[in-house]
Amino acid sequence: MRKIAVGILIVLFIGFLAFEGRKLLLAPPLTLLSPPEDLITNDHKIQLVGQTDPGVRVTINNTSVFPNEKGYFEDQIVLQDGLNNLDVKAVRRYARPRLIQRKIFVNSNRTALAPYLIKDL
Repeated sequence: MRKIAVGILIVLFIGFLAFEGRKLLLAPPLTLLSPPEDLITNDHKIQLVGQTDPGVRVTINNTSVFPNEKGYFEDQIVLQDGLNNLDVKAVRRYARPRLIQRKIFVNSNRTALAPYLIKDL
């Protein structure tokens, strides 16, 4: 009976280590709350807001931003006229990175553009 109990404890311990170790190797979660995909705007500044796990390193176009203790991060992004590409990357040590890309078109001429045009740029 004692051997069975020890065997069950060993299996549970190995299962726990595998479950926790998997979290170390998987790409961290990354969600962008703002801006939306394929945004067309007249503004040259936008607020980028997102969330990941606490302790994950986040970069926006290779510039570091620091998530708070709940994993939320934000940064004000200065945009150029025309098409702007944003690469938001979350990196956890020993894991592969997670990348989200956003395209933002700044229409400084304030002319009407059909929303589907950004997909063609």
